[in-house]
Amino acid sequence: MMNVRGRHILIVGLGKSGIAAARFVAQAGALVTVTDRREEASLREACAALASWPMTFHCGGHAEADFLGAELIIVSPGVPLTLPPLQAARQRGIPIVGEMELALPYVHCPLVAIIGTNGKSTTTKLAGDLFRQHGEAVVVGGNIGVPLLEVTEQLTTATRVVLEVSSYQVEITPHLHPAITVLLNVTPDHLDRYPNFAAYMAAKKALIDRLGETDTVITNRRDPIAAEMAGTSRARPLFFNAVHRELPEHDHACWDGKRIHVRLPGQPAMTIPCHHPAMAVRHLCENFLAAALVGALARVPAATMTVAMDRFAMLPHRCQLVSEWQGIRFYDDSKGTNVGAVACALESIAGPIVLIAGGEDKETGFEALQGPVQRWVKHLVLLGQAREVMAQALSSSAPVTRVTTMHEAVRAAMAVAERGDAILLSPACASFDMYANYAERGRDFVQCVQTCTGHAGTGH
Repeated sequence: MMNVRGRHILIVGLGKSGIAAARFVAQAGALVTVTDRREEASLREACAALASWPMTFHCGGHAEADFLGAELIIVSPGVPLTLPPLQAARQRGIPIVGEMELALPYVHCPLVAIIGTNGKSTTTKLAGDLFRQHGEAVVVGGNIGVPLLEVTEQLTTATRVVLEVSSYQVEITPHLHPAITVLLNVTPDHLDRYPNFAAYMAAKKALIDRLGETDTVITNRRDPIAAEMAGTSRARPLFFNAVHRELPEHDHACWDGKRIHVRLPGQPAMTIPCHHPAMAVRHLCENFLAAALVGALARVPAATMTVAMDRFAMLPHRCQLVSEWQGIRFYDDSKGTNVGAVACALESIAGPIVLIAGGEDKETGFEALQGPVQRWVKHLVLLGQAREVMAQALSSSAPVTRVTTMHEAVRAAMAVAERGDAILLSPACASFDMYANYAERGRDFVQCVQTCTGHAGTGH
């Protein structure tokens, strides 16, 4: 990275990473300008966090002059690189990076990066828990936890750094080179930002292509795209498989219903008893298998991993059982924002399912859900901006009810559900047409369930 003292640095986007980057370069003596398309009234808290540092704020839109006058642009992951002033700056040869790129020169310990379409946060948090249970110093960051720039002073050569890395962050962190990369899966997502699925896949593959012979890539044998990416990498591939009960010669981690089995090349097999209820949900089981391989590579003992896994607190809004009422189970999977995640949730939940779906269309198409919906869904309740598109794609697979609010959705689902059924919120869409984020959507679902059933749920 360039010496930023006295240089004109532009920060694009005032999220957590933007605030960390602005503070970092201001402390280093840069001439800082911050730009965000949101109005100043909605950025008061962010601006207050930077009030002690001299910098210029331009809110309510982006001026191309700010971009063309910069010597370095630090962009938040949520800002599309197709933004016209960013493209103009790129044509001028102005470097465009993310917050993590600034932090990398201060990281002198091996990195673990978790990438993929679904399951990144769960796997990242669990891998961090494995290291903590082993008594190691751990930083969990990237797309989850804290921005890496905020904790650079805490890092030593012995620190374990586990990063959740989105495809957006791969694009703006060109020097990210993890020692261990977990590629969980690759299914269509974010096609509102990428021109096609091939471009989205290429963003994931860009990190895999940086790896060398001394690196390791862990991936899912059941995901054909991820397995091919790992198999053609220069890095050593390790495969997990949640279907096999015994380890075939070419795989390295599996689940037999009671124990995780791990076998690293050239090392004795390791057996990890695990009693966590998430192991009954196949895609969550895959997250545990991936984390177990990370732990085994780092020589975390099996007994230590058992304790950490059994104590693991699942992140909310991921196939979370939130209530049971008259024999009907209610599941919050608001984090299921793409078709791959919804297909996994449908496969994992027992009983006929009433599926509540819809939201802001990410333009991935919903045809891939036709088979899973026909197989497991007895009724579809659709809401949000994408409800008509979803209805057109899926009405031949299950009966459809259209609603306008979450309260109506829960009421409609309860009207068709019977004892033994499950009502599942798994939207296959972003939340931003109706909510600030997926968590707010999930909380609204839980509140509506409590209101409609007249009690406060299971306590899960």
